[in-house]
Amino acid sequence: MAIALIMKFENDGRDVLGLYDQANAAMHTVDTPPEGLVMHWAAKTESGGLCVVDVWASREQFDRFFAQKLGPTAQQLGLPQPNIEEFSVYNVIDGRVPSAT
Repeated sequence: MAIALIMKFENDGRDVLGLYDQANAAMHTVDTPPEGLVMHWAAKTESGGLCVVDVWASREQFDRFFAQKLGPTAQQLGLPQPNIEEFSVYNVIDGRVPSAT
């Protein structure tokens, strides 16, 4: 089942946008998106933090990406821990993920 993750990084004095860019460069996610990633977007928040929204084909694929790439890279760069909300995806209009209906 597909999942959506909303990750919010608060502005704690670190340049979270710069760290985000460094993480993407280190993991080559723009050129080589991870297996199972359906959609990703990021935006600067009004408080100067960062909000990231992902849709993954499965929780297992996200967990594998986190264990192998994102977790180690985030730790190495000193990215702050985000607040994470997880949702089961009911439907994706573009059809890259089968709907629950």
